[in-house]
Amino acid sequence: MRGLVIALWFVGAMTTTIIAGASELPTGPRALFEAGNAAYADGDFAGAIEHYEAVLRDYSHCSSEYNLGNAYFKSGDLGLAILHYERAKALNPNDDDIASNLMLANMRVVDRIEPLPSNGLSDLWERVVAPGFFVWYARGFVLLWTLGFLALGWRLFARDTANRRMLGTIAATLLVIGALSGWLGLGASARIDDSRRAVILDYTVDVWSAPEGKAAGASNTALFVLHEGTKVRLLDSTDDWQEIELENGQVGWLPKKSLGEI
Repeated sequence: MRGLVIALWFVGAMTTTIIAGASELPTGPRALFEAGNAAYADGDFAGAIEHYEAVLRDYSHCSSEYNLGNAYFKSGDLGLAILHYERAKALNPNDDDIASNLMLANMRVVDRIEPLPSNGLSDLWERVVAPGFFVWYARGFVLLWTLGFLALGWRLFARDTANRRMLGTIAATLLVIGALSGWLGLGASARIDDSRRAVILDYTVDVWSAPEGKAAGASNTALFVLHEGTKVRLLDSTDDWQEIELENGQVGWLPKKSLGEI
């Protein structure tokens, strides 16, 4: 029984180490991040942006995305602020600070687009399988299944009947939870692949019925105008043009350079 207690303690310690280490940056990027924080505190938003972007060139880091959004917001770049708030939200969907600042930024967006009616359960599912959770689900799957099979192996060598039963129960529980984590990871992976979204970065941009805009001739029509900060879903694309869809179902084409992909 003492061996079982030690093993469970080791499992808890191992899990805690993984979770704590995931939020840490290596020494070089951490120094850049802290320099960005110092520049932001001094009101040097251009310097802060430079440091945070240097971190994000090589690392996916929620706090850098969030702070970069703050720096762009202070600089008056609404589209870029919303872009980086959305990227931070994708990494940590349940952070209240990110949600609050994103809401404030969204209030400044000119376009007011009413989304199509949605199912409450589908909204909940989208939160559960948010792209930012993919890494955690994948790690959980590997860790839990490894521990589950270790428990099964230990059970083969256990002589005490009570310990054998307990180890069997623990193994089955770990494997079931691991399978659930893997299933949720697949859902998060599908969101990454299929739900590409972007933010309008230009102050205004015309949305056309086909690629090439005015160059396509009289047969191409400007359907509507979008403004900085509006979020769209990405559909088809050409070399320089992107087909987009709004939350209300409207579809059209605009130049790729007008967008920042979340």
